[in-house]
Amino acid sequence: MFRPALLLIALLTALLPSVGAGQAMAGAERENVLKILQMVDYIGVDYPEFVQDGEVLDAAEYAEQVEFAGEIRRRLGTLPERPERAALRAQAEALGEAIDARAGGARIQTLTAELSRGLLRHYPVPAAPDQAPVPAAGGVIYATACASCHGAEGRGDGPAGAGLEPAPTNFHDAARRDQRSLFSLYSTITLGVDGTGMPSFAQLSEAERWDLAAYVGSLGYTQAQRETGERLVDAVAPPAAALDSLAALAAAVPAELAAEHGSEVHAVMAYLRANPQTVAASVDGLSLARRELGRAMAAYADGETEAAAAAALSAYLDGFELVEAQVSAVDRGLVRRIEGQMAALRQAIRARAAPAEVAAIGREALASLEAAEGAIAGGASAVSSFVGSFLILGREGLEAILVLAAIFAFLRKSGREHDLPYVHAGWIGALLLGVGTWLLATYVIDISGAQREITEGVTALLAAGILVFVGLWMHNKSFAGQWQRYVARSLQAASGEGARWALVSVSFLAVYREVFETVLFYRALWTQGEPGAILAGAGVAAVLLVGIAIAVFRYSVRLPITQFFTWTSRLIAVLAVILAGKGMAALQEAGIVPVDPVAFISLPVVGLYANAQALALQALLIALVLFGSWYNRSVAQRRDAAASG
Repeated sequence: MFRPALLLIALLTALLPSVGAGQAMAGAERENVLKILQMVDYIGVDYPEFVQDGEVLDAAEYAEQVEFAGEIRRRLGTLPERPERAALRAQAEALGEAIDARAGGARIQTLTAELSRGLLRHYPVPAAPDQAPVPAAGGVIYATACASCHGAEGRGDGPAGAGLEPAPTNFHDAARRDQRSLFSLYSTITLGVDGTGMPSFAQLSEAERWDLAAYVGSLGYTQAQRETGERLVDAVAPPAAALDSLAALAAAVPAELAAEHGSEVHAVMAYLRANPQTVAASVDGLSLARRELGRAMAAYADGETEAAAAAALSAYLDGFELVEAQVSAVDRGLVRRIEGQMAALRQAIRARAAPAEVAAIGREALASLEAAEGAIAGGASAVSSFVGSFLILGREGLEAILVLAAIFAFLRKSGREHDLPYVHAGWIGALLLGVGTWLLATYVIDISGAQREITEGVTALLAAGILVFVGLWMHNKSFAGQWQRYVARSLQAASGEGARWALVSVSFLAVYREVFETVLFYRALWTQGEPGAILAGAGVAAVLLVGIAIAVFRYSVRLPITQFFTWTSRLIAVLAVILAGKGMAALQEAGIVPVDPVAFISLPVVGLYANAQALALQALLIALVLFGSWYNRSVAQRRDAAASG
């Protein structure tokens, strides 16, 4: 017997190895990019010290610079093929030629900075910590793992470092300090430096490596600089405004920033490297969205379409979507406008529209984001947090409640209470996995916007497929003859394993999709709103959902059997179509599926999106449901005719 539910589960299982392989490849690529960035940084920092006025002051060090330049070119050639790779290799060639020509240190530092920025733009790797580093914790690690070589105060004078070639870094050397970003320090700590006494500390956790990077990155500054920097940060001076996020702080090279904003940068850097939690506390989804939109517009103006598309997608997924509930509580129309503008921007970039058109759409979106920030700031924080919390849980829970209530009522009405444990196993497993998702997202990994949308999309499409199967099965039982035959069979034997696994699958998928999204949205909301109002909103929504579940359950149980199956199958079919639309939209937002807008009604709350791909999938699903209903009716009529004849 063909069992769609089992087929879908098998398909999901089959996909898991390929997903794991993809992650492994991404991990190898990430390590390769980090290694290239480390060597580029090494050249930028060390070259000016050993080559001055065209004269080589240390032949061994110069030979190492030449070797690293060649290795950079070789490794760039192993990166995945992208349109921008050729430009990066040309930059690496220019760097190698400049080193061969013994160019000045300033020229080499300009070339290495350009190459680093280009590499991070076109082959992005996580270049910032998930949470604010703790320099004090890094100091504890330094004392036990680093002080023996670098010295207790970080001056490169530790007893174990005596005689090492090259000598351990002196973190108080201002010239070297001003050429190192926290990210470059983190990379060196992670990978070590080949051919030197600096080992890899990959055995430390990622958070510990960032703690250590923040600590050593703060060693070269004085207390007076930190105090001055604190005043500048409090006054939001231009250098402080440029370091408005952990990503900006981690990537900032003091010398480059000073060239743009003046010497005050060093005081600001002194304070923020010692107190990185300051910028972490100020970042929110709207700030991230604005920054990513700015990056998208700049990249597109430079002809870098791929980088522009990635930044535009991040602006929505990693930025605005996380504060959508708060903005919606104040101005739902503004939310729809921002979503439309960001979608239009992504579409224009994909269509390679004129730069002026992309810039105009981007400016409109930026203006709307400013309006959203004003709307949130102008409204009562407790009210917006309460409404946002209520909408999140109410919206995400309603679909799952309707599916579970229909299944529960069906099993009780058909006398199959013995199958209820399968349903309970599905939704309880989903809740437990939701707790695990929260723990992972909070303490272990950072679930990006794209990963969130892909998970939601795949889960929604699987749930929609299983719901169609369950709905058609219920519709088949809405005919009196079919129901009587089913009851007779059920009295003789327990239901088949396929049906039981369908119950487990649909209850798990229907609940986990909603739990997954709810967990991530509440995690974001908790850092932005008021905890008491958030809990109150969630409590009211939970009570309302329980009331809806009880009402649906009691009403459906009282229906005559034929009406019960007819209306339940229709409800499940509608939910399947809604989930299919939302699943397709999630994959589109993640950039997996293209978007071709059409003139149609757009009602995201019921899964209607005005684009060809989502509507085509829903039309296909409706056609499948209609065909299945017609087939069920035809079979029932033939059997009834045969029985009466």
